[in-house]
Amino acid sequence: MATAGGVELAVGSRIASRHTILATGLRSDLFSGLPASPAAVLRPVHGDILRARLPEGSAPLLERTIRGVVNGVPIYLVPRADGEIVIGATSREDDLAGASAGGVYRLLRDAQTLVPAVCDLELVEVMARARPGTPDDVPLLGRLRDGDGAGVPGLILATGGFRHGVLLAPLLADAAAALVTGDSPGTDLAGVLRATDPYRFHTTD
Repeated sequence: MATAGGVELAVGSRIASRHTILATGLRSDLFSGLPASPAAVLRPVHGDILRARLPEGSAPLLERTIRGVVNGVPIYLVPRADGEIVIGATSREDDLAGASAGGVYRLLRDAQTLVPAVCDLELVEVMARARPGTPDDVPLLGRLRDGDGAGVPGLILATGGFRHGVLLAPLLADAAAALVTGDSPGTDLAGVLRATDPYRFHTTD
């Protein structure tokens, strides 16, 4: 039976562990020596995000996160303690790895619709990130299996949070920890694991 005893780093050193949780988003291909991974079903869903800043000495523009829908499209503005405001985020499935000009335009336009004073901010960063999406947009969480279909002791996959990954992270972390410790996370663990079974898209002959 295959087992997981930790992680061997690229520099050759090894970190021993009884349990390893793979939470690498789209990059499960970074690892060698794994059983065939159900993470192959993941697809990149790109999102454009902006970071803006108030002029020096200005009063805070926002005191809390603002969420809204403009012309049927959701948008949010998140104030940071250092005076920055994060504006996001688009959702697109295309071959453009960098930021989309149209996406940036829509974010600025819609943000100003919600908070007109956004036009006075200094735009300090435009970025794009790829979220890991599954065929049904529900995460993958569970133990990896070897070629014989048996679970690999100590090896857990947790990925596929899609555009709600930040919101789902506490639930997935609790469920992954419960797989490690055997303790209930205070939720319907069995129901969570059924819904997030990493092999639900795989068929057997």
